[in-house]
Amino acid sequence: MRFIHIADLHLGKKLKTIKGDLELCFDKPFQQIKEVIKEFKPKLLFISGDIFHYKNPSAETEELFINFLVYCYENVDFTFVISGNHDNFKKLSNFSIFNEYINKYSSKKIFVYTYNDLKTDID
Repeated sequence: MRFIHIADLHLGKKLKTIKGDLELCFDKPFQQIKEVIKEFKPKLLFISGDIFHYKNPSAETEELFINFLVYCYENVDFTFVISGNHDNFKKLSNFSIFNEYINKYSSKKIFVYTYNDLKTDID
């Protein structure tokens, strides 16, 4: 079984420069990941820890991740998203709502686990 694991994306991270904050661009890395998914056709994709760098990422950063999840929905059988210490579990819980909506219409699944979800499942 083929799977891909990516971790510590830190989407939205900004670098401090003399001219002010510079937000890193993640379009190219996501495009490269999409190409790997297209080529290897994995059954499983694991995205773990620190999806976002800040607890409250910008709308553009959230949109980038949602678009990536849509791509995963269309090209991977099962995607597992597991939050990290940088992630806002309330925000990621909103992705669970997105997940519930999508999964009504397909056998493909996206699973979103926040710290609270994992704590409940493990305890």
